[in-house]
Amino acid sequence: MQNKMQQKLNNFKASRWTKYFLSFSVTFLVIGLIVFCVLGFNLGMDFTGGSTYEVAVGDVDKSEVDTLKNELGQVVANENISYVISTKNSGEDMVLEIKCQTQDPDVQETLLTNLSNATTYTVTNTGFQGATTTSETLTNAFIAIFLALIAMLIYIAIRFELISGVSALVVLFHDVLMMCAFVIIFRVEVNASFVAAIITILGYSINNTIIIFDRIRENMKMPNYQDLAPKEIADLSVRQTLRRTINTALTTILAVFLLAIIGVASMREFVLPILIGLIVGTYASIFISPQIWAYLMSRSKKLDKKRRQKAVAVETSTTKPQVIEAEATPVK
Repeated sequence: MQNKMQQKLNNFKASRWTKYFLSFSVTFLVIGLIVFCVLGFNLGMDFTGGSTYEVAVGDVDKSEVDTLKNELGQVVANENISYVISTKNSGEDMVLEIKCQTQDPDVQETLLTNLSNATTYTVTNTGFQGATTTSETLTNAFIAIFLALIAMLIYIAIRFELISGVSALVVLFHDVLMMCAFVIIFRVEVNASFVAAIITILGYSINNTIIIFDRIRENMKMPNYQDLAPKEIADLSVRQTLRRTINTALTTILAVFLLAIIGVASMREFVLPILIGLIVGTYASIFISPQIWAYLMSRSKKLDKKRRQKAVAVETSTTKPQVIEAEATPVK
């Protein structure tokens, strides 16, 4: 069994699967773009502001909690505003937390009255907040992300080569856009933690990509691999680092997945985009980034070859002896 697995690993070529993963990514991004044009982001209270109401229901059965959620949800739905109802524990008592995206004082007062009258339980705590994450803060966050990408490009270009830096940057944009497409399509609430999730994924994805590019650089220097095409060197480097990449990815994904299952609702808003980013970043570092490098390297070699041929042709034409034809003078 182990020999078969080793044989499959030795014959594995990531480039054979690149077109399938690229097709999936392009399709997913197009769907995300269409949904974004129609619905936009599902912005949370960090961006829109709103009000929070807490209802202490004590120690009740799950079926009773579901009934209370439906009753309270109907009250909020009558005001035609977006809301989220979640449960949290306060000591031995269970509390229903209702977050409503409205800053209208009249609507907030009406909600407080109607929620208090909806059940035998009373609203024990209320809170009102403005949009803590303003457009200026969001703009500064994305500027910081952009500067981080440029810094990564410069580092990789110096540490490896410019083509590796460009390839890594393209894949990082791919990972971020896939995360955004996921939260748009599945209507995941976007709040301040989403920006933190993007920065987290940038650091993780570049780490996986650098490992493969480091092996590519080493293989480019090996005398036995000098005759290999860039595509073959990319596949070889992926094979040599595949176990390390998969083992690291699986352990990280498993830990984040458990947090997404057992974590509270506020934690899931942060963990879920990271989980998607980890999955996307793993397959992108294996199947996409090395092949982008191979394509750009092949193009670079072809251009260098054309330049050399052109230079040789120019040099030949300038050094070729010129034959001057003179008109014959008749002998008298």
